[in-house]
Amino acid sequence: MIDATLRSALHALSPILDRIVVVGGAAHQIHSKLAGSSEIPLTTEDVDIVIGERGKLPDLSGALAAADFEAVPRGVTTPPSVIYRAQDGSYLQFVCRRMGAQGGRSGDKPSVEESYGLVAESLPNVQILAFECWDFEVPDGATSVKAQVAHPACFILQKGLISEERGLEERAKDLLYVHDTLRLFDPVDLRDTAQRAYASLSKAQLKKHKHWRSTTLALNASLPYSAANIANNSARGGRLTGEDVQALCSHGLELLLD
Repeated sequence: MIDATLRSALHALSPILDRIVVVGGAAHQIHSKLAGSSEIPLTTEDVDIVIGERGKLPDLSGALAAADFEAVPRGVTTPPSVIYRAQDGSYLQFVCRRMGAQGGRSGDKPSVEESYGLVAESLPNVQILAFECWDFEVPDGATSVKAQVAHPACFILQKGLISEERGLEERAKDLLYVHDTLRLFDPVDLRDTAQRAYASLSKAQLKKHKHWRSTTLALNASLPYSAANIANNSARGGRLTGEDVQALCSHGLELLLD
């Protein structure tokens, strides 16, 4: 489902492929393929895309509509946020960095902006996802479409920055994404980019990330157990334990950042 949605979206967005980055659960699925993993990654129904460089032209709203993506307003913002729903029920969601909000504050109200004719939710802590991103290719018949995906190290780091704004279940799933990404790639291979990305954070962001590590991965923390339950109840099944999640994430983050 996501492969077809992503392929159609990238065709429609072809004029700005150098200005957008695939993030979120779709990025993790791409990472899994790049790593050559045989394990079933967490499923997702949406493709999150960061618009890294804003612009007015070209207007791509018509291109998405022609590719059978329906713009569906949702949310409580004025104007409302928008998802672009494909015929199979999956959907695109655009986000961009909230200008003047590098670190962001818990409780900040969401807002939206329009770029290239597309409605994007502006959020704090997004810019790191466009830091030293990787190229990837989506097969398309005899050819392929090349685009950009968040670097695994930055994908991991961003989970700690957004934790305060997430619900308990979302935070557990984010921790599982961290765990699974650290299984896909050797943290030592990601360390150089992780160190540069970490050094680019503001003091407020560094404080937030350190707090996330110390609380989420404490020996008596409950979140690793919730993350393990999500994994064991997913399509891949298994017998992952909270201790497994806590140990791998703690050690992996030490190799990345310390």
